[in-house]
Amino acid sequence: MQIDELELYSIFKTSPLLVEATKLIVQAEGGMSVSEIANRLHKKAPTIHRALQKLRSLSLVSTGREGRTVTYRVLPGKKDVVERILARLYYPTESFVTGELIHPSLNVTVKQNEEVRGMYFKHNIDIIYEYSQEVKLKNISRVAIEVQSNLAGETVFAVVGRLFDIQAAELDGFLLVVVEDGTSRQSFLNLENFLNAVKNKLDMPIAAIFVEKKDPLIAIKEAQNLAASMLRR
Repeated sequence: MQIDELELYSIFKTSPLLVEATKLIVQAEGGMSVSEIANRLHKKAPTIHRALQKLRSLSLVSTGREGRTVTYRVLPGKKDVVERILARLYYPTESFVTGELIHPSLNVTVKQNEEVRGMYFKHNIDIIYEYSQEVKLKNISRVAIEVQSNLAGETVFAVVGRLFDIQAAELDGFLLVVVEDGTSRQSFLNLENFLNAVKNKLDMPIAAIFVEKKDPLIAIKEAQNLAASMLRR
C-alpha cells in the first residue's frame, strides 16, 4: 500500500501504540522482534503483532528471520518520512515508561503491582526494586516507583498524603516518575516544589523525575540511577 505522508500522519495520529512501536524500531539498529517490543511497551505480544502487521501493510517495514525470531526494520527509503511523523506525534506513555523501568540495567529484583501496608491503609505500588548484598537476602533494601501522567492538583495532594502513610512500610525510598504525556513541565515543577517542602518531614528519601518527549530514555536512566542510589545508601 503506497500512501502519502499526510495520510500516514492521520493513521499514526489515531494509534499511540503504532507510534510507540515504530519509535522503538527506528531507534534499534538491528531491528526488533515482537517480544522485545512487547516487553519494552508493557503490552501483550498479540497486540504488538497486530500493530506491526499494520506497519507492513503500509509498506514501512521489512522483516528478517534468525531461527524462530522475526525482526522488524524500517525500510531505508521510508525512514525520513517516518521520523518526521514521529517528531510531530511521539510522546512516551505510562506503559512505555513502565516497560523500561521493569527491565533495568541494575542488579535488582523487580516486583510489579506490589501491595505494601502503610500506617492506616494498604497501597498498590507500580514497581518495587529490591536489593541485597548478602547471599541469604537479609537486610533487603526496597525502593517504590510510581509512574503517572495527567498530573493535576488533586493528584499532587493525593501523592503527598500517600507518602506520609506509606513511610510506615519502611521503604528505603520513593520515586515518582511523571510522564510528559498529559502533564506540562510547570505542573511537574509545582509537584517538585511541594515534595521539596515536605521531604524533611518524611522518614524516607523521595524524588520526582520528569520524562520528556524529546528524550525519554535519558530521564528513565536517571530514574534507575536514582533508585539505585537510594537502595545502596
